[in-house]
Order: sequence, then structure tokens, then C-alpha cells
Amino acid sequence: MRWAAVTFRETEKHYRRITGYEHPWMLKAHLDDEDGRALAETRRWGNVFCRRRLSTTGGTPYNREDRPMPRTWLARALVLGWIPTLFVAGGARWFGEPAASAQERTPIRVTRIYTGEDGRTHAEEYDVPLTSSRGATELSDPVAVTGVQFRRTSPDYFIDWHTAPRRQFVITLAGESEVEIGDGTTIRLHPGHILLAEDTTGQGHVSRAVGDEDRISIFLPLAER
Repeated sequence: MRWAAVTFRETEKHYRRITGYEHPWMLKAHLDDEDGRALAETRRWGNVFCRRRLSTTGGTPYNREDRPMPRTWLARALVLGWIPTLFVAGGARWFGEPAASAQERTPIRVTRIYTGEDGRTHAEEYDVPLTSSRGATELSDPVAVTGVQFRRTSPDYFIDWHTAPRRQFVITLAGESEVEIGDGTTIRLHPGHILLAEDTTGQGHVSRAVGDEDRISIFLPLAER
């Protein structure tokens, strides 16, 4: 009898290793139920794993009418869960777009150099106010100028301390240069940069090229006030 018990335990252990079932009746239930083969299959509807349990009475599946199907309740939960999500996402977009649009607008910034009471050149920046609009276009007030002058300077460009010959806008189109003022601050003039030179008296500033390319710029002398 002892030998028979040991043999039975060894046989049962090998059975579990080969079939993956604890008891033979579980394998029978799996084979008897035609839906048993879908125990671990993913139900694509709603991305929900729906499993049908097998009873211990010969593989008879639970009746659908005995309890609500998980798919129905999970589908309802998904639908109800998306409603507040869509409301929050949509509300954030509707209420957040105007502020985001206002923040994304690029300012028209000008660097102004001028002569201070100490006779030295100082610098400040300001944004050009846009007072009118035409559709998607915003406009500033007109600025009176006396002409337009195009200028090209080489990489050897350098002018020691000097004042601006007149009040004028200097707009860099290509290349780079820099302006040094009395306190040692340097102002980089890069493509798209707008400089308003108004230091027509005093110590003035130093101008020098940056890089190994020509610099192209436009000078717009301002009309007298």
C-alpha cells in the first residue's frame, strides 16, 4: 500500500507538469466546454478580457441569466468614464485657447540706445504697440522717415567710439555685428533685430562685425520731431 501511494503521487505530479491541470476532471471540463478554448483570448470589443468560468459539475458553464455579463457592465463603465474625461479635455481646450493664443504672439521688440545725463550711451528695450488690426494683421502707428538706405559691411567692419549721425532705425537682414556702450554692455545685432540709435551726443558707442560673413542692413532715418 505504501508503494502504491508513492506511485500515485508521482503519477499525479507528472500529470500536472504535462497537462497544467491539478486534477483530471479539470481537463475534462476544459475539453467538454466548446467555449473553454477562449478562456484567455482577448475580446476586442472594448479591449476587455471576458472569461467564462467553468463549474465543477462536469464543465457546465454559468448561465448568462444567473448574473450580469461582465462585458455589459464594463462597457457601461467605459462609456460613463469617457463623459467626464471629454468634458474636462474639451473644457480645457475651449477655455485655454484664448490665453494660449495671446501668449504665443511674437512681440515686435526694439533695442533703443540713447545718451543719458552722464553723457554715456545707455540701452533699453521696448515692444512696439500695435494699435489697429485688419483681419489677421496687426499694425502700429505710422512712423515718419526721410528715406531708406541699404548697407553692407564686411567681416573687417570696426568703428571705434562714435555717436549716431542722426536718429534712425537700423534693421539687420543678414549677418551679425555688435554695438558696445559705455558700461561695457554689448548688443548683438542679428537677422531680424531692430535697433533705434538715438545717442547723437556724448561718448557714443563702438560698432564691430561678428563672424566671417557680410552683414546686410537697412537704415531708416527718422524725420525731425
